[in-house]
Amino acid sequence: MGKEPYVSPEGFTPVVLEVFPYRQTGLACLVVQSNEDRDLHLSEINLCEDFSAEDPETVFSIKSWIYSMLQITDDEIYIAHSGKALRRGAHAEPQTVLTVDADMTKLCAGSGGIYVLGLHGYVAFYDGRTLTDISVAQSDDIYFVAETPNGTIYACGGKGGLFRRDGAAWSPIDLGTNAEIYRILLPDDKTLLLAGSNGFCARLAGDALTVFKTPEGRDYRAVALFGKQLFFGAGMHGLDVLKDGEVVPFKDNIYSYNLFANDQYLFASGLNEVARFDGDDWLATEFT
Repeated sequence: MGKEPYVSPEGFTPVVLEVFPYRQTGLACLVVQSNEDRDLHLSEINLCEDFSAEDPETVFSIKSWIYSMLQITDDEIYIAHSGKALRRGAHAEPQTVLTVDADMTKLCAGSGGIYVLGLHGYVAFYDGRTLTDISVAQSDDIYFVAETPNGTIYACGGKGGLFRRDGAAWSPIDLGTNAEIYRILLPDDKTLLLAGSNGFCARLAGDALTVFKTPEGRDYRAVALFGKQLFFGAGMHGLDVLKDGEVVPFKDNIYSYNLFANDQYLFASGLNEVARFDGDDWLATEFT
């Protein structure tokens, strides 16, 4: 993909950090604008109820950094605000519910609550009342946490890091790679789908690891299942798909640093763009 990052006349670059479906036909997204030195920034939560008829509009903004947004329902989100404050509420008015000692980097969905990730392997579970520290001591970088349907927790991170938590402790799983593992997807109790740096895409089924062949020059930061197909987000290189056991290009003119899928749509976002795929057609907009 040859497009350069957009810079506004005021010198700010907008980046779509998260995107979620909203009320079936709409979308909700987190956009952060920052200047070249990243010392001035504006974070915005944008909404629309029908993406085919309108672009998202700002419903909440703050002159600081929102590192992550997690939508729980159409009426409730969490945001990690300025590193240490966790906010919860409607998209237009999330209120601070607690502060965290660690610097938060990512919020992930969990059963009965959310996982809060931070620097230096910090992981905690928040059930709406209590924050419980379950940090991964074996890793300095944890990028994502996910649960299987039966409640087993997995965390992925730097230098090929993959960890499983069945009870009170994390156990490492050797993937035989030094790639950064940016995302995991757990479609069932026995299968893990992994996306990482240096073209690392894999399926772990029980103890059997299948590493897929991928195009050169890829860093995969997202993975999603949509319409019985497995998609990998290749960032500025577009969207790739698993076909006949090999990951191949699918659409090269969108950004796919982040992916989200439900029964209706696949959403892709990154830099100043968000796109939606219904299985046949694409619809996209840019933030300027």
